[in-house]
Amino acid sequence: MVIFVLLLAVACVALAVPVALLDPRWLLPPAVLVAVAAVLLAFNLRRLRRFINQNLSGRAFESSRMQYSLAELPVPVILLEEGRVAWYNPYFRDEVLGGEDLVRPAVGRVLPGFEPDSKIRMLQTLRDDVEVLLVINASDIEKNKLRGDYGITYDQDVLRLIDAFRSIGLYVGSVSITHYRGQAAADVFRKRLEALKVPVYMQHWIPDYPSNLSLIVSDDGFGKNDYIETSRRLVVVTAPGPGSGKMACCLSQLYHEHKRGVKAGYAKFETFPIWNL
Repeated sequence: MVIFVLLLAVACVALAVPVALLDPRWLLPPAVLVAVAAVLLAFNLRRLRRFINQNLSGRAFESSRMQYSLAELPVPVILLEEGRVAWYNPYFRDEVLGGEDLVRPAVGRVLPGFEPDSKIRMLQTLRDDVEVLLVINASDIEKNKLRGDYGITYDQDVLRLIDAFRSIGLYVGSVSITHYRGQAAADVFRKRLEALKVPVYMQHWIPDYPSNLSLIVSDDGFGKNDYIETSRRLVVVTAPGPGSGKMACCLSQLYHEHKRGVKAGYAKFETFPIWNL
């Protein structure tokens, strides 16, 4: 449509200019047509930019077919958003960055001596007291959400993390599937984990979370979730990525522990620890 209007505007201008040399009033119709074409072009450029932003950045891109295609390309691919790195495929990381993550040099400049594996090394010193609980969102399983750095789905990354933690001597106690609403893909993944002898616990979707506190902190909210059986005094809750439901899983478990008379606590364990939030 836009191309047709532009061609029509060019044709009208080409026909009107010779006539307009004799009578300037003939310039008005092509001028109006050119203005309309310019407005349509500008409008469609904004729509095109919105489409690109929606599909090449943010959550829509993370689970899109486009990311599947770009992740598998045998050439380095990097996507920028407002001058910042939004995503890059594994080939870019391996061939251009030498297998390193882009965030490491930046953190190292701000904090000299920073070691990216400091959390893991700290946990290894507590391995006899630590139990790892992996969390994954049922909706992410259903959508085949991808990790941008590794180019694998979140459920595949859970299996990778289980092997990775076990390989360094950390005990993986179980997996919790959050935001569960009967998704068939989540049921399939649950059976796969159980076949691997990994205990699985379900955390159900709660309407109006997190605003409806009277529902959330009740038998119809957290009370519907499975109580996660643990065997060690320190439980580390982690996930393939953000939005997996780690915080809700911790709060649900605290609710169940409180009902059982167990005095349990929670701490935010980051690269730079912030305790007792």
